[in-house]
Amino acid sequence: MLLRWWAVRADTGDDDGSIENSLLTELLGIAIIVFNLVFAFTLKKLEPWAEKKHPYIGMTMRVMYKELMSLGIIALIFTLIEVAVHPSKTVVIAFEYAHIFLFFLAVMNIVAVGATTYTSLRISRRWKKFQNLTTFKYEKDKNEYEALSAKQHSHHNVFWESFFWHGCNLKKLYRFNYLHDEMTFHDLRIQFLHYMDLPPVFNFSKYLRHVKSTIFVELVEIAWYSWLMVLSIFVVDCIRRIFYTSLTYDLAMLIALPWCNFIMCFVIYRKVKHVYWEMTKHPGGRRTHPCSLLWSMY
Repeated sequence: MLLRWWAVRADTGDDDGSIENSLLTELLGIAIIVFNLVFAFTLKKLEPWAEKKHPYIGMTMRVMYKELMSLGIIALIFTLIEVAVHPSKTVVIAFEYAHIFLFFLAVMNIVAVGATTYTSLRISRRWKKFQNLTTFKYEKDKNEYEALSAKQHSHHNVFWESFFWHGCNLKKLYRFNYLHDEMTFHDLRIQFLHYMDLPPVFNFSKYLRHVKSTIFVELVEIAWYSWLMVLSIFVVDCIRRIFYTSLTYDLAMLIALPWCNFIMCFVIYRKVKHVYWEMTKHPGGRRTHPCSLLWSMY
């Protein structure tokens, strides 16, 4: 900001245009300082809570700081080059597009980390709730789940079992999925206790949350091979532009690449969900009978 202010005064002197530009620069500086103060105060309150309640969120925040700092340094380098070199208008536009791209990456990174953190906290709360179930509550939920499952499989039809059995009652569908997760949790728990020869008082929920925290940090951190993949796409496209330039091709790639990414993620999601369903589609069987779990000890 100071470099731009000095440049304006050097080029235009102390005329009205220079005063207006200087005033605008100072107002922008005030806005940036106020934003930094609010942001720093918020982080000062948030970080101790994160470290105390959910240590892995503290690690996630440090990963996010690193990513945002890298993007900020790159943006600063672009700005210094633009101010010092005084490039042509075409180059300036290219630099501005680069700034927009970096800002978009930073915003998307924050949104992705925030959404993943929220989902992770919801999963942790659900696991804690499952862990603290009493025998009576489990029996009641199991009977309700079996009734809903029997209705779902009352007709051997793919469309009925997938879409129509709940009569477009989304609340019933959500309840069925919740009960399925509850039955699955205790099915996996009793198998884990059996094969690992652990006592019934072992806190399976705490163990899952510890494993999830390790995986969570790996998910939110942008790996080097992700940047390498993006770099390879840019390099290939630059080579293509040297030998062949087409606005139609550019628009087609602009549309095709996001869709390809979406389809790839969707296919992976369906594959993982299918494997999970095949492993847990019949929860709540004899292996998870409450008498064998001794839940009354909790």
